[in-house]
Amino acid sequence: MADDGANRHLERDVCTCSTDHWDLPNDFTAKVPILEDGGARDFSRTEDWRVNAKIGFTPNATDEYALSYTHQEGSKGAPLHISDQVTTARFWDWPSWDISSIYFLSTTALGDRATLKTRAYYNKFDSILRSFNDRTQTTQSRPYAFDSPYEDRAWGGSAELDFAASDADTLRLAFHYRHDRHVEFQTSFSTAGVGSTEPRQTQTEETFSVALENELKLSPDLTFTVGGSFDWRNLIKAEEYGAPLGTSSTSVLYNYPRRDADTWNLQGRFDWQASDALALHASLSSRARFPTSFERFSQRFNTAIPNPSLKAERATNVEIGGSWTQGKLRVEGALFYSWVDDAIFSVLTPAYPCTASTTPPATATPGCALTNLTQSQNVGSGHYYGVELSVSATILPGLDIGANYTGIKRDLDYAANPAFRPTGVPTHKGFAWADWSPIDGLHIVPNIDLASNRWTLFTATPASAPQRYYRTGAYVNAGLRVDYALTEHVDIGVGGRNLFDDYYTLTDGFPEPGRTLFANLRVRY
Repeated sequence: MADDGANRHLERDVCTCSTDHWDLPNDFTAKVPILEDGGARDFSRTEDWRVNAKIGFTPNATDEYALSYTHQEGSKGAPLHISDQVTTARFWDWPSWDISSIYFLSTTALGDRATLKTRAYYNKFDSILRSFNDRTQTTQSRPYAFDSPYEDRAWGGSAELDFAASDADTLRLAFHYRHDRHVEFQTSFSTAGVGSTEPRQTQTEETFSVALENELKLSPDLTFTVGGSFDWRNLIKAEEYGAPLGTSSTSVLYNYPRRDADTWNLQGRFDWQASDALALHASLSSRARFPTSFERFSQRFNTAIPNPSLKAERATNVEIGGSWTQGKLRVEGALFYSWVDDAIFSVLTPAYPCTASTTPPATATPGCALTNLTQSQNVGSGHYYGVELSVSATILPGLDIGANYTGIKRDLDYAANPAFRPTGVPTHKGFAWADWSPIDGLHIVPNIDLASNRWTLFTATPASAPQRYYRTGAYVNAGLRVDYALTEHVDIGVGGRNLFDDYYTLTDGFPEPGRTLFANLRVRY
């Protein structure tokens, strides 16, 4: 950090990262050797560099203004599903994965009782996905070979006004706005390797939110906070290129039906400082989530039916918890229970790929037989509940330890598919660490990460076959990091992850890295 006077600050950070490959665990057994034979994970290369700069200005004790800029350029490979059939493997590569963003943040005191906070931003994301004939990734002359660029832009901002009506009562009013624009187009290749490029397709949407919150001190130790928001979004444009839904006519540029949406959110919370050591809280909230553009419009390479009418899903949450601090020991915990309605699930639906719907083509069309496609629908309901615990302590000078645990049970289903299981979340998950600093500037940090089984979906099954859910294996993953500050501005570090070289999978077909060693150098100026 460079300090250019008492009230101006400049921060700069440059990072360059490159991974030639990562290795699979030694006990990995190849299922389809031509796709993955073990050792170095094929197509696991990644490269990126990032620059970040931030300038801040504090004209007085209450006001603050900051401007930050981040630019990142990267590329990455796409490891293959280890159980795919060779004829359906996705030989993909992302040669471009670039992000830029600029943010402005401000805090301004308006007299003695009011504060205005604002934020404005512009985000830019450009990427290209390339699909090749085979694992050599040198030719593009088959029906599934393509180049697919994305150009995404988002801008918006927010304003929050805090007003202290009295020493015990604070009112907050906030307004948020976001504009999203997604542009895509695809170049498909013929057997001669000649490309045919689609017209540009644009999806544009605006999202608004108005929120009000009141924080009231019922007593010096008891605070009640209640708040709510009304959110709405306007779908301005949702273009697609192909045969309009329900038809198999010549490909044209068309618009999905426009569906605007609105929803509300409410929450209330009590905070009680029971003693100097003990703090307790209880909360009740009802929150909604709008479906994404991917859930509403993506045809997922002719395997899904769009659903422009998809509604928001809602969760009603109850939580009680607290924290206890005694000297250098701190314990935190919470119990939670949630009811879920209109949950968005991917539903198997007999349909026709060429019409992206349940409507058959008007005339016989090659490759357009009735098969199982998927569609995002508001068909799920249920509940989930669990506990979160954490503890941290300084047990000796220079030696800190900590651990956390999350237990969660999810009971979500929809009547049409009794075999459905919620995927991706383990029932039990924990993490423990120690930070030993035997001398100034040196930190030795061992850790252990563990999780129980989680459900996943076997995705290599042909689309016409029933979905099959199964549990991945539990794992215990040990790691170690050693950092040393050479100077005030230069740090070096070495370490390793998955030191026991455990073989485990979080999602079907994609095993996690085996034993990994790393080294880094950080320079601040």
